[in-house]
Amino acid sequence: MLKGKHIGCIGVGNMGRAMIEGLLQAKVVQDAHVWIADRSSEKLRALTDTYHVQTGSNREVAQAADILILAIKPQDMPQLLEEIADMTSKDTLLISIAAGIPTALIESALPPAVPVIRVMPNLPAMIGAGASAYCLGAHASWPHGVVCSLICSAVGISVEVSEDQMDAVTALSGTGPAYVFLLAEVLTEAGAREGLPREVASYLATQTLLGGAKMIAQSELSPATLRQQVTSPNGTTAAAMAVFEQEGLRELFYRGVHAARKRSAELSQTHLPPARP
Repeated sequence: MLKGKHIGCIGVGNMGRAMIEGLLQAKVVQDAHVWIADRSSEKLRALTDTYHVQTGSNREVAQAADILILAIKPQDMPQLLEEIADMTSKDTLLISIAAGIPTALIESALPPAVPVIRVMPNLPAMIGAGASAYCLGAHASWPHGVVCSLICSAVGISVEVSEDQMDAVTALSGTGPAYVFLLAEVLTEAGAREGLPREVASYLATQTLLGGAKMIAQSELSPATLRQQVTSPNGTTAAAMAVFEQEGLRELFYRGVHAARKRSAELSQTHLPPARP
């Protein structure tokens, strides 16, 4: 579905660059069919030094693209949409990865019937292991969703959700890498406190998290079942689990994710489109 399509990306920071590199490395699109724009010439060179992609102004990229990815900061979205609106049409698929920007706000700044899809990727997309969720705007249809899924799958996995679930997505997978980093940090410190050299504790903690995640991904069993299988009665794992349960570790995670979802909703409210008269 991407064969012969021209893909534009405005903003090639970490996430925009990851998506373009993923598409090119997977040979989903040809270099000559990719257009990029960014305020930073250094960020542009990071791609043009490796790939034979095209560069241009925001308007030139928008005009050239059949599929236009907006990978910019949320606060920059209104000005950008005003700049490129007349370069888009109902034949342009616009994919936004700007956090907290509703599809309705983007649609309100564009010509009628432009299909818009909102995506929440996460940081591991930079190494091809991302988890992205996307929702369709009012004028986007199932084929548009398939195209978006193909693009997101070049840097990991993707799922479709409704737009009212995007704040929960942000709290879980969008913010989630930080939870994993915190767990690695805590396990490293715990190992050091128990007498391990810190570099050894870090090495073991990192590989343990990686191995555990791979087991979950490759097993047909649920994480709860896998945990139960390695928790022998009166064993070392059971001793640790008892402390975690007594101290309310589960509830802390629930509250943390809830706080992140609530904050995402608050930030999204600041980007709601103006009420129609």
